[in-house]
Amino acid sequence: KLRQSLFGNTDQVFSSDWTEAYFRFHDPFSDLAFALEMGKGGARSIQMAVQGPIIKYLLFTRKGKDCNFLSLRATSKREQDHALAAALAGALWAAGAARKATICLVTEDAYVAPTPDYSGDGVTERLQLFELLEKEATEKFIYDHLQCFKGEGGHGVILFLYSLIFSKTFERLQKDLDVSTTPLLRPNAGGFLCSQAVLNMILTGRASPHVFNGYQEGKSQEMLSGVLTRSDIGYLQWRKDTSEDDRLSQ
Repeated sequence: KLRQSLFGNTDQVFSSDWTEAYFRFHDPFSDLAFALEMGKGGARSIQMAVQGPIIKYLLFTRKGKDCNFLSLRATSKREQDHALAAALAGALWAAGAARKATICLVTEDAYVAPTPDYSGDGVTERLQLFELLEKEATEKFIYDHLQCFKGEGGHGVILFLYSLIFSKTFERLQKDLDVSTTPLLRPNAGGFLCSQAVLNMILTGRASPHVFNGYQEGKSQEMLSGVLTRSDIGYLQWRKDTSEDDRLSQ
């Protein structure tokens, strides 16, 4: 179901820009100490969506700092770690309808064997799931295992995406989507781009396929699902019109 939801089939695997993507900050106490380094390809759209809650945490949640841009430049490594853990936990908790969060980590053992219909990728078949029933416990668990998400070679962005889907559950994910929805990731120039549903799920907890408010009737009189709940950080959208290969979904 995980592969089917992401790719529309079970034999597709992530491209290298996804397997190499993780959450890495710029140097502490630098002009960009508050900012994640953005990778290449479709995985960066997830990094950019997580960046918003990170800035919110650094401006309004951490203690002992003034709420201004200059304070962002004074972010320490410890504060970076706490901000990342809070941002990831917040997204998972919202996806889990404020009832539970499921976190995926990679183990040494493989639990799924490759078959003619399933191609191994070194990550999916080695997943171990951890279910947390409190938001604070979710944030602490992520903080304690933060290296899995921010370490090079740890597949941090994929693990967060998997955790997001398992926290949402497949049943509730399908309820959020509508008839216009393609797989959550779509092929593009040898890689994959995120659908709007993935970005909205990170920002609002609901996998809305469109950016309009509420529901609208489509051209064939089908009902299309838009954004129902406003995100705490507003709405984030980035588009690079100069390159079709780098264009993110609208």
